[in-house]
Amino acid sequence: MPPLVSICLPTLNARRFFEPRMETILAQTVKDWELIVCDSYSDDGTWEYLHKFKSDSRVRLYQVPREGLYAGWNECLRRCAGEYVYIATADDTCLPQFLERMLSVLGQAGSMGTDQWPCLAEPDPKGRKRPVDLAICKCEFIDEKDQIITDPDAPFYAFDEWNDVPHVRGGDMELLAHLSLGVSWSSISSVVFRKKLLDTVGLFLTEYGPCGDIFWAVKTAIFTDAIWLPESLATWRCYPEQGSRGKTLASIKKIYKGLYEMVADSEAYLPS
Repeated sequence: MPPLVSICLPTLNARRFFEPRMETILAQTVKDWELIVCDSYSDDGTWEYLHKFKSDSRVRLYQVPREGLYAGWNECLRRCAGEYVYIATADDTCLPQFLERMLSVLGQAGSMGTDQWPCLAEPDPKGRKRPVDLAICKCEFIDEKDQIITDPDAPFYAFDEWNDVPHVRGGDMELLAHLSLGVSWSSISSVVFRKKLLDTVGLFLTEYGPCGDIFWAVKTAIFTDAIWLPESLATWRCYPEQGSRGKTLASIKKIYKGLYEMVADSEAYLPS
């Protein structure tokens, strides 16, 4: 039987953060998962450390080409078999109840529809409901020593008091936030989604360098609403060498040019 959750753990030379990352995965109250580790030929002892988990039948280890941040993410996603997907970035952490809470709200949204959740969205003129295939929780920022910090580069949330209320966030609102303010969730480590979402959104683009997550986030807003859980269940570690913090003005301009072209070409992306 396929697992309930596929946990994707792409890594490159993140050995110093692996103990807390693995501890938070193994401590999850949801136990029906597979862990797909794709290591891009780390040379800091990561691969050797990972072999201590080979006896766990849920853990699958792979070495993959060193082709960039999002290429590593995609290597994991191609191997997923679970109904739900969590990208557990190697330098971040989450609380033991993270998967349990995220799957709970996704299950409720999927079974009840948006009518029984507060919804931040423009009403559809034809009364149609959109799927809710993605859940986001609050994210704490931590430093290299696991201390909670205030990140000056954190995305600005434009949802005011809605940030304190569990709600369905309409794709139209998410799209506006992504395009105008940057990705509205702080880190992919605070996101869980249904695997079927990849059928429409696809994998992460690699040609935009460290901005590939922006393009992916915008496409999710086109195809699904998102459910917001105002509980701090995940962390995003901030430190100087962090790969996802290498966004430059040139790369940001390139990604937004592509985004506006994509949104303009709505017939190629919008669901029928």
